[in-house]
Amino acid sequence: MESKNTNEIKKQVLSMVKALVFFMYEFSTWFLTLYTCNMKQI
Repeated sequence: MESKNTNEIKKQVLSMVKALVFFMYEFSTWFLTLYTCNMKQI
């Protein structure tokens, strides 16, 4: 029973980490696009 709980927790943590990495990736690409656009204007 306990091993099942730990497996569920591992799955939840893994999905959270995946979501965080995806968010960071999306944010960094958006930030870079914004930054390069600003650099071109100057």
